[in-house]
Amino acid sequence: DAATVAFEEAIAIREELYRGNPKEPGNRHLYSRLFVTQGFLLQQNGNFEAAAEQFGKAVEMIVPVSASYPSVFEYQRDLVAARGYQIDSLISAKKVADAIPIWKALAEQLIQARTIFPNERQLVSRMQEWNEGLAELLTEQGDSAGANRYWKAAIDSSLWLISSDADIPGQPSTEAQKASWSNNAAWFLAAATLEPRGDLAKGEELALFAVKVNPESSNFRHTLAQILYEQAKYAE
Repeated sequence: DAATVAFEEAIAIREELYRGNPKEPGNRHLYSRLFVTQGFLLQQNGNFEAAAEQFGKAVEMIVPVSASYPSVFEYQRDLVAARGYQIDSLISAKKVADAIPIWKALAEQLIQARTIFPNERQLVSRMQEWNEGLAELLTEQGDSAGANRYWKAAIDSSLWLISSDADIPGQPSTEAQKASWSNNAAWFLAAATLEPRGDLAKGEELALFAVKVNPESSNFRHTLAQILYEQAKYAE
């Protein structure tokens, strides 16, 4: 059909541009998106191993561009996304062991990217999305140092998000946003198997605020219950 023809033409154009000048960062970046698109199509068909391979090719294309131009957020963002898609596909293919080194590379990239883009909220969201699962896996494997590193990164970035430092001039955060961010920070403080433990009292304060803003949220109430449990406040 017309959509298929248009897609194939787009592939041909991007491939031609890349082959003509493979060192040009824009060409590599655009070409990487073809692998991402192909990975999505394979995912939809349930072919997760092949999808992971395509996402891996996208990662290979973007890594040198991201390394050469670390201050271009678009490159960092798309590399984070491609790695995330690859991890998801490997997990769906029941290849968790293969996913772990990619997961670590993603977590390290996010830590490094936050030093370059300290006010970028998207990076915090991605840390919250990926660090918990990785930290739990590393804990199971006995890598407490690695787990602590990624728990701490998630906690620190989550606490930054609810601080005045994260405010965007002229764009005040809503109470609902603040409640959601506070809940996320509280959850990481409750769930993190840090040695020593994080500030559970601070987590309780944040969880109480979130529940006050939205008392109907079962998610917020679950976080509050967890933070109270971690402090042995069973009666509350």
